[in-house]
Amino acid sequence: MDDATKPEAVEPGRQEREAGADGSLVDERQGVSLGQEDARRNEEERLKAKVAKLRSNLQGKLNNKPIDDEESMRKDKTTLGVTNVSGSERWFNGETKQSEIAIEQQDGVLVANVKLPFEGNYDAKNFKGVLAEYNSDAKTYSGVAVFQVRMTGGRFDVQNVDFQAMSPGTGHDAGRMASEAVKADVVDSLSR
Repeated sequence: MDDATKPEAVEPGRQEREAGADGSLVDERQGVSLGQEDARRNEEERLKAKVAKLRSNLQGKLNNKPIDDEESMRKDKTTLGVTNVSGSERWFNGETKQSEIAIEQQDGVLVANVKLPFEGNYDAKNFKGVLAEYNSDAKTYSGVAVFQVRMTGGRFDVQNVDFQAMSPGTGHDAGRMASEAVKADVVDSLSR
C-alpha cells in the first residue's frame, strides 16, 4: 500500500471530524454539527440569563414591601354638644416576606410561579354609639399569595391569584383586608 491510499491513524481519544453541508464541523461519531451545539449552548446561556433577570426583577418588586388597607364606616352625631360615635373603623398594616419563585418556559414565554408570604396586624374599632366608646378586635394575620406572572413583550401579566394558608382564617374581615392589601399594593403593581 502506498502512502496515498493508506488510512490515516487516529490518536486515541481524538474525535474524527469533517465539514458538514453548512461548512461547520461535524463529529462523525455523534452526527452533531459543532456549530449547532455552540448555538444550542448559547441559547441555553441566554435563557439562563433571562430567568435570572426575571427572578431578580420580581424579587425586587415583591419582597419586603409594605402593605396596608383601611376602611371606615364611622358616623359621628353631635346632640347638645355631646358627640356619639357609631359604626366601625378597620385597618391592616403589614409587610411581604421573601418570595419563592419557580420559572419555566411555556410556548416560548417565561412564566414565574410565585409564592409570596405576608404578615401584618389587623385592628378594628366597633363603636357602641355612646360617646366614643368602642370594642377593639386586634389580630395578627399571615398568609401566602400564590400566582403566576407571564413575561410577554417586557411586561408582566399576573394570572391565577389565590390566597392560601390564611391564619387565623378567611371568614374574618382581617383575611379580606389582608388579601386586598397584598393584591392592591404589591401584586397588581406588577402590571402597572
